[in-house]
Amino acid sequence: MRATRTVGMLFLLLCCMGSILAQQPFTYQGMLKTSGIPANGNYDFQFSLWTAVSGGSQVGSTVTRIGVSVGNGLFTTELDFGSVWDGNERYLQIAVRPSGSGSYTTLSPRVKVNRVPYSQLAFGALSVPWSGIVGIPAGFADGVDNDTAYSAGAGLQLVGNTFSIASGGVVSAMLADGSVTTTKIADGAVTTAKIGDGQVTDAKIASISWSK
Repeated sequence: MRATRTVGMLFLLLCCMGSILAQQPFTYQGMLKTSGIPANGNYDFQFSLWTAVSGGSQVGSTVTRIGVSVGNGLFTTELDFGSVWDGNERYLQIAVRPSGSGSYTTLSPRVKVNRVPYSQLAFGALSVPWSGIVGIPAGFADGVDNDTAYSAGAGLQLVGNTFSIASGGVVSAMLADGSVTTTKIADGAVTTAKIGDGQVTDAKIASISWSK
């Protein structure tokens, strides 16, 4: 946003053409004129925030910038008023003097600090209570994350939030009939120790008749 004004003050004329960003810190730019002529040299500035364009109360502390360089009337300085941006109206008051020359002259009127059209980060949103949030899902309406507790069933193990098959977890009762086919058995995997006594009968041996 831009705030433009022309203010007469004794022999000084200040035309503020700056972008005031409601964040911390922000850059303030202006043009300083002496008797209508762009000023050159060093000037001291005092910046303060107020709750009204006139009167009101000061918000935060006064920011003083000593020896600000002014060239062809233009100057730039950085301001940081701390955590004063709570959504209420703020007005910037400026006082100026030739550097080290004595008392400051306060300019009038104050400049209203308008809200920016967009923000990279809303500082006020860093600590928002539940009551300040709209559209909260039903499960979070009470401010508590109603998490679901899980447990591992037979043959499974749960470590953290990861399920896996436990060692020895698959037993015969978990296998459907016919689910283990020859392609699922590695060559040489079935040894004598894996075959029960009397399990291999004549009917299981193709076209061979034998006896001990």
